[in-house]
Amino acid sequence: MKRYLLTVLLAVFALGGIGTYYVHGAVHPLPAYRIAVTEGDEALFDRLVVTAFQSHPSPPRQLEISLAGSEYEHERSVFDIRRSIHPLEAELGVHARRFLRGKWASPVNFYLDGQTVVYAETQDVPAADGRADVFVNVEMMDLESGKRSDFRVLLESGVAGLWPYVADVQRIGEELHLFVEYGGEYRVYVLAMDGRLVRMVQVSLPPAVLEGERDGSVRMSLAANHRPQDPKSVVGILVKIYGTREDGTDPADGGQEAPAGGTMTGESAGDLGDPPGLTRMDAGDGPRLQRIDLYVYDYAAEDVRPAGRYELGGSTEQWYNLMTGRHHVLYRYGENGLEMLRMSLADGGVERFVYTAEQLGGHPVRTFTREGHLYVLTHAGDGSLEGAGITVLDLDRAAVAARAVVAPANRAAEDPAVTLLLEDFALR
Repeated sequence: MKRYLLTVLLAVFALGGIGTYYVHGAVHPLPAYRIAVTEGDEALFDRLVVTAFQSHPSPPRQLEISLAGSEYEHERSVFDIRRSIHPLEAELGVHARRFLRGKWASPVNFYLDGQTVVYAETQDVPAADGRADVFVNVEMMDLESGKRSDFRVLLESGVAGLWPYVADVQRIGEELHLFVEYGGEYRVYVLAMDGRLVRMVQVSLPPAVLEGERDGSVRMSLAANHRPQDPKSVVGILVKIYGTREDGTDPADGGQEAPAGGTMTGESAGDLGDPPGLTRMDAGDGPRLQRIDLYVYDYAAEDVRPAGRYELGGSTEQWYNLMTGRHHVLYRYGENGLEMLRMSLADGGVERFVYTAEQLGGHPVRTFTREGHLYVLTHAGDGSLEGAGITVLDLDRAAVAARAVVAPANRAAEDPAVTLLLEDFALR
């Protein structure tokens, strides 16, 4: 009898605790917010959320803010949390979970054209002599039927000391083109859809670039793309040239000359300050970023060409980049504003654009790129809603496409004692 009485009492206490929680929540609701569009197309903010941290009233809480309103982390269901595990899950429909199981989350390993999804991943198989054979595992799926096929192809045999990885996947006609970083070089492996290796294309960069990459004065990387999994005709290769303070703007030559017109216009924005939570590179008297040369590999022509040059003259700031259909963009930001260098892929000409914190509506906190647009998250820096918002820049037009503010959605959010710190962007 005592055991049953104890069970009943525990149930009563539990129900009482739950009831108290909901009554308190009804009487003292948490501050609520929403993204309110003040200029431009609201569609630019679809699926976009701002992650934030509310430090007062206590206890501190994480939340997400969208067009629909705000949601605190403790309010999210297990399903909602699981929903964001893989960035491509929503696009692959009902067959997504089965296809994505056991695969890398990086979009660069995928190709997605609305009808077919392709996944490619390299694998090293060690041999007895310490060398390795390099294979690529490819899996494809029809998005409508869910029918899958896969194959494994030997790319290289008996290699040593290399860690090749897939950097881009494209389908051109009835061939797959795999852009692979291979021991400081780039190669494109062309595969037939039935799994045969048709040919290998060496992405030929000037010898001075490859030599500099080996001694550390040159660093190479692929140009960023907001959706690496989408079909595209070209891929950009950034060649960053470093030198010491004394080198000025004349570091070791990185290769071919930039096309005519590939020079900057206007004056530099100068010191923009550090973005909150980020710090600039402390170069001291060591290597500084002198210039960046952009090369473009054309999948159809299977050839590489110099596209243009950014002269940076010993920069210590962190520069971000993005490739659009018509331009390559280099940008940096700090608490005082944002500076953007935009290169035309047609002629290599570079233009400079500077946006002050006042023009952006607040101090930049983070940036995010989507579909040819740069999203700049801003705040006032003191936890108030003044200056808390989003400015969307159209990269091809170099113009403001839309603006939005983080607005209160209930009276609790209007309390001046409430502090809200905006952190980052996410897609849901």
